[in-house]
Amino acid sequence: MWVRVRGGRVVSAGADVAARLTLRHTDAGVPYVRPSLGVPDPATGRPMRVYRSFPGMTDEQAMAAATAWLTAVMGGGDLPSLVATWIDSCEADGRAGAATSAKRRSLLRLYVEPAWRGRRPDEVTPMDVSNLELALLRHGGREGRGLSRQTVNAVHWMLSACFKWLSERGLASGVPTRGLRAPRPERRSVEPPTEEACLALRAWLYGEAARLLADQGRDAAGTRRLVSALAALVAMDAGLRQGEALGLRVRDLGRRRRELVVAGSVRVEGGRAVRGATKTGSSMRTVAIDRRLHALLSDGWMPARRALGPHGDADPLLSEDGSWEPPSRVRAGWYGLRSDFARASPDAAGVASLRFHDLRHIHASLLLAEGADLKEVSTRLGHADTGVTTEIYGHVMPGHDQRVADAWGRLMGDPGEE
Repeated sequence: MWVRVRGGRVVSAGADVAARLTLRHTDAGVPYVRPSLGVPDPATGRPMRVYRSFPGMTDEQAMAAATAWLTAVMGGGDLPSLVATWIDSCEADGRAGAATSAKRRSLLRLYVEPAWRGRRPDEVTPMDVSNLELALLRHGGREGRGLSRQTVNAVHWMLSACFKWLSERGLASGVPTRGLRAPRPERRSVEPPTEEACLALRAWLYGEAARLLADQGRDAAGTRRLVSALAALVAMDAGLRQGEALGLRVRDLGRRRRELVVAGSVRVEGGRAVRGATKTGSSMRTVAIDRRLHALLSDGWMPARRALGPHGDADPLLSEDGSWEPPSRVRAGWYGLRSDFARASPDAAGVASLRFHDLRHIHASLLLAEGADLKEVSTRLGHADTGVTTEIYGHVMPGHDQRVADAWGRLMGDPGEE
């Protein structure tokens, strides 16, 4: 089998597609293929390869799906199938993390595929892109409600990056998003509960964790609740994302130094929780923790964890049974903890609706409100740069507006403003 480029598109020249396919498996047992298209990659000069995984399928099902997929790709393919190929390739090459790839697949499934199923890339014009984005803004959400500008902005840049990738590889003749203005997303800002409510929540979580650790008759449900409480405290006291907290290994908890090494993140792949790379390269970091959290993990949890059975230092730190915890199970545990706290503390406004990720926002917001250095907080959170931190938390940083007001007073010659 061979392929050639004609008119800016890769076209098949016959023979058996299956000859190009070799089924392999990820560490989690998910079948995948990465066949060569027989033409050089413009970026590297090496043979161009595409990637596709088939979670939840048997080897026979995966090979059948791979054959149909590669046939569509080499014949040009419709746009949704090629976008799916681009998403898989970005994840396989490390250009996008698991969370980003999952979000892209969701955008493709919900908004791009229904609109452009059967459309080839060369059939999509700039007007088509504009019309799609306008339709999504007006009535693309549930029950005919419009989507947020943030979501449509994500669709725009996903299509832009994908068309550029397809164009570079001869799978599309142009980039129809070029020259179009993406919908400007709403300003992302975080309004945490009051400081008093946050302090009360933290104290309650520590108390609940201590109670569960002291319970010698704790059953599986109690251990599950304890793991959720520990993960919540790691998020609140160290600013970790949920996947990062669940991706901590035994070796990542410092013994002599009070710190956590963030070097991986848990995601679901093929129906199983697996540990993979962090969201970005800057997300890999070492985070110092206070004495209370360190004592809870090293002196309280580690002796109890060893009772689960023999585990090496590369095994999960926060785990009910020694395997990686599914994020959905920990979120469910958090919802139970949150509801119990809200009933016990009805005056703690704003806590009853907190998502697990909001615990990380609480950590950052309170640090910055206290005057902590922006660069240090940004590094602690694993943000790519301080601009991300400022965009989300700039409104809680004290002093900036007061300095502007003082400068105005000096300019006007007001008494005492020198």
